[in-house]
Amino acid sequence: MKNATDAPVELESRIAAVTVYLSGAQITRTATIPPGAGVQRLAFTGLPADVQPDSIQAGAPDAVLIHSVEHTVDHLSPAPRTEAITALQSTLKDLRRQRAEQVDAAHLADLEESFFTGNTPVGGKTGLKPDELKAVAGFYAERMAAVYAARRAAGERRDDLDRQIAATEAQLGVFKKDAPDPQSRIVVTVSTDGGTSGGALTVSYYVPTASWRPSYDLRIEAAGGPVRLHHKAHVTQTTGENWADVQLALSTGNPALNGRRPELDPWYLDLPTVVMRGAVPAPMVPMAPMAMAAMASADMAMGGAEDALAMKRRAPAVTTAESVTSVSYTIPVPYSVASGDEGQDVEVAVHDLAAAYRYVAIPKLDPAAYLVAGVTAWELINLVPGPASVFFGSQFVGTTWIDPRDGEETLDLTVGPDPGVAVTRERGRDYTAKTLTGTSVRRTRQWDLTVRNLKPTAVDVELVDQVPVSANKQIAVEVPDSSGAVLDADTGRVTWRFRLDPAGARTVTLRYQVTAPTTSHVILE
Repeated sequence: MKNATDAPVELESRIAAVTVYLSGAQITRTATIPPGAGVQRLAFTGLPADVQPDSIQAGAPDAVLIHSVEHTVDHLSPAPRTEAITALQSTLKDLRRQRAEQVDAAHLADLEESFFTGNTPVGGKTGLKPDELKAVAGFYAERMAAVYAARRAAGERRDDLDRQIAATEAQLGVFKKDAPDPQSRIVVTVSTDGGTSGGALTVSYYVPTASWRPSYDLRIEAAGGPVRLHHKAHVTQTTGENWADVQLALSTGNPALNGRRPELDPWYLDLPTVVMRGAVPAPMVPMAPMAMAAMASADMAMGGAEDALAMKRRAPAVTTAESVTSVSYTIPVPYSVASGDEGQDVEVAVHDLAAAYRYVAIPKLDPAAYLVAGVTAWELINLVPGPASVFFGSQFVGTTWIDPRDGEETLDLTVGPDPGVAVTRERGRDYTAKTLTGTSVRRTRQWDLTVRNLKPTAVDVELVDQVPVSANKQIAVEVPDSSGAVLDADTGRVTWRFRLDPAGARTVTLRYQVTAPTTSHVILE
């Protein structure tokens, strides 16, 4: 029987599952309980140093009694460097050695040049015969050419090595630091009856050095069809331990946030006490306990976790679990994510979303009509705010941003301009009408907008223009004719919505009048 004071038995454990949050991750390790009866101290070693002790949980079969769980940091046994860091450091060392060799080569070339230039006089007092002088001059020219070539080659090679060293140092900087972190361990004290050897002992813990961020691909194969949404995630971690073929789950929760809901304290106002120069201040009156509590807690209110919407799951490949404050996606395929690497892209789910298509044209700004897909029910599929890339067929169209917190029922995706719908905007007959009335002048502007459908199918059109909005009570704006458009009085936005048959056309008129003092200078179109 072992005693609780014995040195702990170091277990061979593996990472079985990881739940990655928007900030941080919960890691679950499992190991086999060694044979033996009585009290045993079992150690999970080689863990990250930044394990949060309050997050540690231990689990064992029912026949195993867990007495205690301890967490300690071992500064004497630093974590081994990852293979990526080791390889980069080896490469950097070799590059620096090569650079030193090129510096030496350039220095030797300088010495040889100095030797020859310092011994230029030849032949002594008697001089040299022409053949001898020719031979010396040829040798000198040959050696100087070799010296210059060697120095030039060394300089070019050194410049190339400098670029490689800078790139390697930059890549090594991705891993944040050069020195290894200390390790920590979790010691679980258990007691068994001897018949539970071979059972699984598990520990889970939270580390802050991991995260995931969402991204989306929105693909439209043909106008009129559904929009296929690919929900993806990019997982990164610098915990110091590699996740190899683990059961991965992604959670929209964020344990880094304080879970305490905010509280409002009384807000007291008072007038300052003025003390005259030379006067003796009045004795300080003790502050009321309630006011002291209000001041002490003024900076401690923190936001709680956001409430998650009740959402409808559509992806059969991913298990989605909803808690009160978060949504978790369990990925069915094991994934591997190396520590300090650039991360791993994970396919979360694929959804087919219904879409209504229309053509939106703002000819005042652009004569083209843009095909827009209005996606509905997108807020029901447990999305997290993130960027989205839009594709039409195999063509990349652009990017947009998805945020379910906007509360918009329809997500508009611009597919691109379509020459099959032609739009024109021309001045009307009374474009520059002007009328004087006393001290005021009324100016009239008129525009005729025409939309033609050149396609063989009917299309829905949203035509947009604008009228000015008065920011001064001396200026009045009226819209006597808008061909039945919807006018937003706050923004001046004018919108027509209609359907055009194949080869059909429609013209609408927008006429507005601006009345202002004759002494004012109002700029209109």
